[in-house]
Amino acid sequence: MSGDDETKKSDFFKNTTRRIDNADLETRRLDQSADKTTERMDRNPSAGGATQPVDNPADDGKTRLYRPAKATGAKTPAETTDSPFVVGWLVVLKGPGRGASLPIGYGVNSVGRGAGQRVSLAFGDEEISRENHCSIIFDDKNVRFFINHGGSQNLTYLNDNPVLAPAEIEDGAKITIGDTELLFKPLCGPNFSWSTVIENDAPK
Repeated sequence: MSGDDETKKSDFFKNTTRRIDNADLETRRLDQSADKTTERMDRNPSAGGATQPVDNPADDGKTRLYRPAKATGAKTPAETTDSPFVVGWLVVLKGPGRGASLPIGYGVNSVGRGAGQRVSLAFGDEEISRENHCSIIFDDKNVRFFINHGGSQNLTYLNDNPVLAPAEIEDGAKITIGDTELLFKPLCGPNFSWSTVIENDAPK
């Protein structure tokens, strides 16, 4: 190849090759990533077109998924086992824990001295079974309370009568298990119900 040809080849690469430094590459990558992110964002009609990205939305070159914002609908009290809606209380009148009050929730409330019980009488009365000595039941449909004997060998007494089958309990009833005497005080009843309050508060 002649010297003139070598010169022409060198001039060709000088004119067509442009040096791209790291800063230029980073700028291009960020611009392209932003365009792709915009294309991936789905509109959520239920949230007025708002979108909610997953946690840690910083772009690290990986594909990002976007999910619609979670609808905020209030559940009824009976739709969750860990309902914050108190329907009544058991107050310790005698025995260890005297003076304490324990909330009663929707559905079946197991009573025992174990920490995992919905009504935990962990005050030191060893005559109370650790699990399910008895249960207090709130019937949301009819707004009534019942007591039922659990799996304990020790009996449960309602107003000094042994509980051998489910029995209805009313305001002021006294429940004895082990060496502990409890007073029952309802919140829900003929004059008050959380379900009624929630229905009245719902948007029309």
